[in-house]
Amino acid sequence: MVLADIEFRDYFSFDQIADYLTLFQKYDADSSGEIDYEEMCNMFKELGQDFNRNMVRQVLEMVDTDGSGSIDFEEFCVMLIRLLGSQPKAKLIKHQEYLDPKEILDLELVFESYDIDVEGVLRREQLECVLDDLGYKVKQDMVDKIFEEVDTDKSGTLEFDEFASMWTILRKKKRRINYREYFSNEVLQQFRSTFDFFDTSKDGFIDAEELDSMFRRLGMVLRKERIQQLMNEEDQDRSGHIDFNEFCVMMVKLRGQKKKVKISPETTTVLECLKNMFTIDELIASGFTVEHLKPHIAISKLIQQEYFRPIDFRRAGYTSKELRKGGLGPYNLRRSGYSLTDLRTAGYSHQMISQVNKTIHSRMSQDDFCLAHRHPVKDDYEWKHAAQTPRIRHHVDYRPKRSFENTVRVGMQVINARRTFKSMLDKNRRNSQDSQNAAVVTQGKNSIL
Repeated sequence: MVLADIEFRDYFSFDQIADYLTLFQKYDADSSGEIDYEEMCNMFKELGQDFNRNMVRQVLEMVDTDGSGSIDFEEFCVMLIRLLGSQPKAKLIKHQEYLDPKEILDLELVFESYDIDVEGVLRREQLECVLDDLGYKVKQDMVDKIFEEVDTDKSGTLEFDEFASMWTILRKKKRRINYREYFSNEVLQQFRSTFDFFDTSKDGFIDAEELDSMFRRLGMVLRKERIQQLMNEEDQDRSGHIDFNEFCVMMVKLRGQKKKVKISPETTTVLECLKNMFTIDELIASGFTVEHLKPHIAISKLIQQEYFRPIDFRRAGYTSKELRKGGLGPYNLRRSGYSLTDLRTAGYSHQMISQVNKTIHSRMSQDDFCLAHRHPVKDDYEWKHAAQTPRIRHHVDYRPKRSFENTVRVGMQVINARRTFKSMLDKNRRNSQDSQNAAVVTQGKNSIL
């Protein structure tokens, strides 16, 4: 089980974990699966660590979250992480467990903007520009170190997953905590009641003073310095306030909670979560996508979350009429792949549709693919309806690739798409010129006659 925001498998390789397990079993003298205080004293002594008994007790209390007086193997690994000052390894982590969906989307957009050759990779020399674009300054030796770590095939390039993992480590992101996996529904209801009671402004936030009162109500007396430290850890935007979600994450860390259950689309359903009073934010944090949420959540509420793009709703099967009712405008609908017929069906006027279409075609005619993405679809993509927009959907149905195997095929598709589009423009220009020339000749003949 994961201990709060530390997963030891993100810090140690398989071989290291095997070595630590051997060490753990060596000092687990009674084979109980746990090391107690006396066994820990013997371990530090034999390893040559100058720890007195008081220091050993402090180390034990640091990781003994359940107060049993002994630690299991997971707590043993967490102890090593803290004593050694270890950091997560970019090649071991899953960036989805550290970054929220909006952060990943922002990284995808930046990644694509620098992937000008549509290869699905970033080169080493591009990284400095990318990091500058993201507003982050970092020492070159640190970039080089993490680059070497994640570039396992030594290709000198990074695919999106590798890039996102590298960004996670450079930014020293904390592992995301889904507090629903640590607390029962009854405990969370108690937290919610207490939070709402001290949220005197009823704006969904509490400050440091209100937080102190909450802790005292829950039987926890902390120094003001400690409370301010907790506020700084969770108050990412430095607003001086935290919301209920941040408060629950804070409680997970304070209580040293262990994960009690895994919540994901593989282990439960949206309906079951809703019965347990999950919010939309909590459902998204648990890994549920638009496709999972569609049968149970109103489209207007999903659009308000700003976690999803218009194209995500189209892929989930929403009609243009449903999305218009939910609050999406015609430009967003059109650029995410809905046809003119779809927009008419949604109830937009001819004038509005013409204006939107003119804007998109004007930009595309300048070789500026202003759509959600500028990459082609897979070869096996099927057009399911008669009223399609192949040129637009050809360029929007794409996500950054997670492997290098389709690079040549995808690159050639984009090149061919651009050539085809350019040839269409050239043909139209030639036809227009021929018509003008024919008109001039006809006018000349008429003047002679």
